[in-house]
Amino acid sequence: MSMKPNTPNFAHVEGRVVSVRRNPNAGGEGVTNLTLEVPAGYKDYTLKIDVVGWHSDTKVPDGIAEGDYVVAEGRISLRSYESKKEPGRKIFVTEIVAESIEAPRHKKASTQQKPIPRAQPRTQPGEDVDDIPF
Repeated sequence: MSMKPNTPNFAHVEGRVVSVRRNPNAGGEGVTNLTLEVPAGYKDYTLKIDVVGWHSDTKVPDGIAEGDYVVAEGRISLRSYESKKEPGRKIFVTEIVAESIEAPRHKKASTQQKPIPRAQPRTQPGEDVDDIPF
């Protein structure tokens, strides 16, 4: 992993793959789009984070499938485009453009998946969420 954690716009995300899409582009390099489910750190909420791996810039492990645990590092990217279905409507996208994607527990033959560790709530039992100062 070439990016350093103290680099501006550094992103490190770990989670379970909920969707994977591989697309070849005109240059034949291809791109892999992953959506990861990541614990939000509050109650049992999770976040869905989009990760893009351009094959010319990112080594994407072969055989990544839904349910695999993945670690991705890269930079946060914000972009927009005009909707084809609703002309004039602008769509905004936030995603991680990965420099590296690893599947540390990835096993092609395994069908058993280890659960994502759930984040522990930061409030005490009986504590009102409205008392949190933010």
